[in-house]
Amino acid sequence: MSGEAVDFSKHDAMSHPGAHRYAMASCGDDVAGLCEAVQGLLLHDHYGGLLYGIPPDGFLERSRVTQPVTTRLDAVLSLDPSPLSQARNVHDREVGTCRDFALLLTSLLREQGMAARVRCGFASYFTPGQMEDHWVCECWVEEERRWARIDAQLDGAHCSHLSIGFDTTDLPADCFVSGVDAWRRVRSDEDCAVWGKGEIRELWFIEVNLVRDVLWLLRADSSAWDTWRTSPPACQTMTPDRLAAADNL
Repeated sequence: MSGEAVDFSKHDAMSHPGAHRYAMASCGDDVAGLCEAVQGLLLHDHYGGLLYGIPPDGFLERSRVTQPVTTRLDAVLSLDPSPLSQARNVHDREVGTCRDFALLLTSLLREQGMAARVRCGFASYFTPGQMEDHWVCECWVEEERRWARIDAQLDGAHCSHLSIGFDTTDLPADCFVSGVDAWRRVRSDEDCAVWGKGEIRELWFIEVNLVRDVLWLLRADSSAWDTWRTSPPACQTMTPDRLAAADNL
């Protein structure tokens, strides 16, 4: 990659809506409204069943595949051609993970000409005392010269279930830590057992999120679901060379 600044207001292969960009106009232009539009089109693979009842058979079959936005909207509109601003019935929504919510919001924001990007890291609001694997969207706030972090997954049902009282369209600093910053903190002697996914609380998984975070920052976005779940023990061993490479990254 060259030393030129990345323009995050421009689409990449993952965020480009293709023929559906005109359909996005119905979603409005304010961040809160765009989050509501995303929530009306997607249902989280885990929290959907937890908060909205057991989904029908076959509903979760594609829940681990992050698709380009144009492909995702193909599926949404083929099932229901209503305006994208119109929330679908719960189990008529496309199933996805936190990464899909972040990506679709990023696409909608870029359609408004706003600089936005997907970040991979860890959130504090899912499990008390733990930083859980998570993805959010960042949007550049020009008048304040900073990135605001937005969690489009957190609809009213999520907020009630998780007792969330903060602004989900501008997350407090301690609520989400990027993969890059998580690596720095753990390498500065923070306890790596706080960071992870479910029962996985090891340094190698923090490295996973470091790499994923950097890939999306470089616009080298990946669509196929990550294979870390099937990684052999040898891939979970952090050698001195591997630690140095991650530090350098």
